[in-house]
Amino acid sequence: MQVINEELLVLDCYEEFTDVFLKEISDTFLLYYLYDYKIVLEKPNNLGYSLLYKLTIEELEKTKRYFLDNLNKGFFKLS
Repeated sequence: MQVINEELLVLDCYEEFTDVFLKEISDTFLLYYLYDYKIVLEKPNNLGYSLLYKLTIEELEKTKRYFLDNLNKGFFKLS
């Protein structure tokens, strides 16, 4: 095992990929390429709106934190 920092241990077989485990690397966004693909549906969309599943308050708070963190990093934008 290789020690990356005091919190992160990486197996030797993943040594060449150690950079992907670093927090400062994961907080950066990949290069952005502007492509606008249009999806043409074969039939009209009549699915309507429904929740996938119910979330607990704790799950909702974690989801909100995830979206706000990534919004502040610039990973999301209005479309």
